[in-house]
Amino acid sequence: LQGCEHMKTVLAVSRMLTLEDSAAARETAAQALKGVNHPKALLALNHALGDCSPEVRARALESLVPCHDSRILESAIRCCSHETPLVRLRAAAVLGTGGHPRAYPTLVSMLDDTSP
Repeated sequence: LQGCEHMKTVLAVSRMLTLEDSAAARETAAQALKGVNHPKALLALNHALGDCSPEVRARALESLVPCHDSRILESAIRCCSHETPLVRLRAAAVLGTGGHPRAYPTLVSMLDDTSP
């Protein structure tokens, strides 16, 4: 997609990620935004890090790797203590690739995590 059509698609998928009732649809939307470096897409993915579905959270985190946007940092840090191992794993990947010094204490503390 080029130019205006690409922008319309990013906006539509971002809306789907934040407004869709179906967790499967939100997960698909999160996957579709992987690698899209647009403020609306990053905002929608950041919003999805608080989704009630662990699968949506994990997919949104996966779509943020690599992410060097400091606005994502706090949400990713919170996901490091999520009850679902896959969410924690993906959050660590986001923090590990971001290279932000505020992520280091969280990543170091995760080394002692013995839960599955």
